[in-house]
Amino acid sequence: MPRLRSSRIALIATVVATTAVTAACTKRTDSTGSANSGGSSGRKLSVVVVSGPLSDPFFGAMKTGADNAGKELNVSTEYLSPTSTDASGRPSSE
Repeated sequence: MPRLRSSRIALIATVVATTAVTAACTKRTDSTGSANSGGSSGRKLSVVVVSGPLSDPFFGAMKTGADNAGKELNVSTEYLSPTSTDASGRPSSE
């Protein structure tokens, strides 16, 4: 049961983080009616995505989605994940 709970917490944290990144990268219209991408003075936005190991298919798909979204939105993306985990799901100390 504890493993199921930690999986749910990880999933909820991933959804919250993904929603926050998506909201920060969406185009908004200011009061003059011109669209902007959330950045100011022409600076390129940078997003860092932190998640689980890429050996898990879910997180591999998440990385692909983050990379594709970064290209479409002209945002630089960096993806950070542990190289491996132990049986408890915690990052190993290698």
